[in-house]
Amino acid sequence: MDNAGQWSEKVLQLTMVNVMDQWVEESTRYRGEEEPSLLDLVFTKKPEPLPIIQYLSQMGRSDHAQEVMRRLGIKEKISLNEYELMIASQLVEPSQLTTSWRDVAGLTSIIQELRETLILPIQQRNRLQNSKLIQPPKGVLLHGPPGCGKTLLARAVAKEAGARFINLDVASLTDKWYGESQKLSSAVFSLAMKLEPCIVFIDEIVRATGDHEATAMMKAQFLQQWDGLATDHGRCVVVMGATNRPQDVDRAILRRMPAAFHIPLPGIEQREEILRLVLREEAVREDADIAGLSRQTEGFSGSDLLELCRTASVYRLRHLLESEAFKKSIVMNLSVVVP
Repeated sequence: MDNAGQWSEKVLQLTMVNVMDQWVEESTRYRGEEEPSLLDLVFTKKPEPLPIIQYLSQMGRSDHAQEVMRRLGIKEKISLNEYELMIASQLVEPSQLTTSWRDVAGLTSIIQELRETLILPIQQRNRLQNSKLIQPPKGVLLHGPPGCGKTLLARAVAKEAGARFINLDVASLTDKWYGESQKLSSAVFSLAMKLEPCIVFIDEIVRATGDHEATAMMKAQFLQQWDGLATDHGRCVVVMGATNRPQDVDRAILRRMPAAFHIPLPGIEQREEILRLVLREEAVREDADIAGLSRQTEGFSGSDLLELCRTASVYRLRHLLESEAFKKSIVMNLSVVVP
């Protein structure tokens, strides 16, 4: 029997013995001489069952888990199951996070609170491991109007604390197959514990609540795993959530987020800080009245101010190009009419 035939027979045997009730999807096909991408390694239409992945490695195929970890910049050799591999595609190493405190303006008091409440307990976890009082909270909620820097803060916290960052898309936990969503929910926490310190960030955490049966079962499993963190003080895993509508967040989730921070719209001084941060590397006239602009932008969020500056830059570029085209046309016309 040729290699292809042996491969098919062995996969079929594994399917019959270990996963008789599941369809085994065709393994990822790599494109020509290209190195497989991270998504190639993690995803097929449906995750391959763990015994299949283990068998691929035994048959000389690349070790999927270690290859994914290598791509993510993680040096430790960690054993992952297929559900953890799927969650790992949303993982970011601290060294790969590009957001730092230098990129955050107008939130000085909140940054200080986050340092004391969350960052220092993570950084000093070995020194504080015998204390139950000075531990990072297992849940942190950032709430406030859109565009005020909640996601930016979460990424900066992970960078400052040296924690791995799982930017969790709740939609990735839902699966049409019965029981798969619960396994994916469990994988979030098992992966985070293997890679601690780790921050699991859920943007728009309101989406994690719903009346659909599959969503309710997934949420129940997620909350159960989350409770396990609260009883295990040695674990350095934090769930951070962000929302524009804290009043709509499920009470069961709110109870698990004892640390809540309101991120408001910036005031005059904060708007000036944000504008100066946005324009720090731009060519701005020395007499530009940034303080005056901050007074005229009442009600603007940080993202609104960024978009305002971007629009002004585009307008200036358009004006410059039109001026150059006008000058060029004059020169060309002069060359025609001059005797």
